Amino acid sequence: MELRKLERIAWGIGHRNETATAARTYDTKVTLNIGGFIIPVAFAIWMLSLNFIFEIVLSYLLMTILAYSVAEIREGVGVVLPREVGVFAIPLALLLAPSDASYTDVAGLIFVPAVLGIATALLIASAYFPREKGCPFISIGGTGNYEAIFLIAVISLLFATIQ
Repeated sequence: MELRKLERIAWGIGHRNETATAARTYDTKVTLNIGGFIIPVAFAIWMLSLNFIFEIVLSYLLMTILAYSVAEIREGVGVVLPREVGVFAIPLALLLAPSDASYTDVAGLIFVPAVLGIATALLIASAYFPREKGCPFISIGGTGNYEAIFLIAVISLLFATIQ
């Protein structure tokens, strides 16, 4: 909020301070980070060729709900997620994976729903971002949420390398 002080001197005797408040709204712009949003989402969409569509959709919906519920809006930054939010996809993938699935399949069941769920939650949160909070632009995949996508990418890569 912008505060203005108006000082008035009446006949050279004393000061009178008035405080006027003005509501500030922002014309917020949403920017998509290439390395933290576009490339992981494109790779996750490419990985949708797995045969476990039911498991992926169920995990995706649960990850979207979880990521949206922990998304926080900070003034000057935009939408912020805890970096550990993607870790919830690991037990989901281990529980929902068929018994004959390899670790590479489990890595896909971790990566795809986590990245797409986080991305969807960020887009929903930015759409309902209160314009009075104070942020001229929201960087999706950048400051405040890159770590969540990066961490889940590294964890799923480690799962894929298990023999």
